Amino acid sequence: MKRQLVRPLTGYRYVTPPTFGGGGGTFIDPIDDMPWTNVWYATDLNEGGAPPSNGGPVGDGTGGTTWKDLIGTVNLTTFTLVGNMPTYRSADSNMNGKPSVEFDGTDDFLGGTYPSTYTDPVDLILVFKLRSVAGFVCMVDVGAGTPRTGFYTNFGTGWWMYDGGGSITTTETLTTTVHTARLHYDASTSGNVSFMQIDGAKTFGNMTNQGTTGILLGSFQGGTNFSAITLGIIGVVDGSVTDAQYNDFRLWAQDYYGAV
Repeated sequence: MKRQLVRPLTGYRYVTPPTFGGGGGTFIDPIDDMPWTNVWYATDLNEGGAPPSNGGPVGDGTGGTTWKDLIGTVNLTTFTLVGNMPTYRSADSNMNGKPSVEFDGTDDFLGGTYPSTYTDPVDLILVFKLRSVAGFVCMVDVGAGTPRTGFYTNFGTGWWMYDGGGSITTTETLTTTVHTARLHYDASTSGNVSFMQIDGAKTFGNMTNQGTTGILLGSFQGGTNFSAITLGIIGVVDGSVTDAQYNDFRLWAQDYYGAV
C-alpha cells in the first residue's frame, strides 16, 4: 500500500531520526508498518484504500456487494439480497469528512471467511463509529453456528468481546465518537492473554474458541440484530500487532478520521 500521509504527526516513530539543527528525518508510515494479512480500507485510491464494489467501483451513496481487501486473498461479500448492501460514503461527516462504509442498522451486513492457514493468535484492527449506543450493537461477529471472536457494545454501558466461551467486558458509558480498536484473540494459550484495546486502554481476559474462521460486519449471527455502524478500516493480522505499531496507527486515525 503506497500512500501519502495527510500530515506527519510528531508522535510517529522515525525511520531515520532528525539531525541536530533541524533536519527533518523520515517518519514511520503507520499504515504500511502494520503487518496486515488482510485489510479493508474505505478511503480513496490516492490514499491507498479501496471502496466497496458492485461489479465495479461504487460511487458516493451507492451500495456495494463486495468489499475487496487490499492484499487480494479474502473478499467480504453480502450473503443474500442486494438490499443487504452497506453504503459507501466518499466524504462522510461521521468520519471527519473521510470515506467510509455505512451499515444502516436495518439489513446491512458483509462477511467472509479466512484462509485455512490462519492460526491463533489473530489481531483485528478497526476504525469505527457507533451511530447509536442504544441496545446491542455488533461490530464484528462470525455468523450463526460458529461462535468465535465477536466485538459488540454491552447495551450502551461498555464493550464486549466474546467467543462463545470466554468473555471480556468493560462498563464505561458509550458515545457516538470515532474509535480505534485492537482485538487480540488467542485461544491457543490458556489464561488471560487475550485482550481488547479500545482506543488506548487494554482489558485482558481468557478466550477459549479459535478465532480463525472469518468475520461478519454489521450484524449478529448470520443476519439478525443489525447494527448502525460506520467503518473506515477493518484489518486482520494473522499474528500479533506490537504496541508501537498500534500506537502509531492510533495517532494516524486520530489525525485522519478524528478518532479519540
